[in-house]
Amino acid sequence: MSKLLIVDDEAATVDMLSTYLDLIGHETVGAFSGEEGLTSVYSEDPDLLILDLMMPDLEGFDVCKRLRESGDYTALPILIISARFDQQSIDRAMGLGADSYLTKPIDLPKLTSEIMRLLENPPDHRDRVKKTDSQQPKAELPKSEPETKAAEKRAAPNSDQ
Repeated sequence: MSKLLIVDDEAATVDMLSTYLDLIGHETVGAFSGEEGLTSVYSEDPDLLILDLMMPDLEGFDVCKRLRESGDYTALPILIISARFDQQSIDRAMGLGADSYLTKPIDLPKLTSEIMRLLENPPDHRDRVKKTDSQQPKAELPKSEPETKAAEKRAAPNSDQ
């Protein structure tokens, strides 16, 4: 069973997607803001992130950028679902490391096939991130407290081994 994190500020969207995806055999976790989504990525370790772009505290673009630039989440598949259907938004999301982009209203069969495709062939953005880093200076977004704690946790030696 795959764990999917759904990040959308619309509770009805999170509830609908969770219900549907649970019924077809996935475990789902919901988050209702960009910051909560980042925290949930660090604490839940999902197999795939379903991410809305338009959220009040931290846009999906910024969530995607932070995850890809962190270096630890280069292989986490990110599927964008958004009401934005303009090519500029699609290009921006894909340029920041999104792996798929679907528009709302959500076509459930298409969503299902994209999830299966991404889970069966997870992307790895390490080469893209390295290339981007060497080509242009990195504009750092300030790290949130959950990001800082997650980085410290990953850097600490594991006493269980």
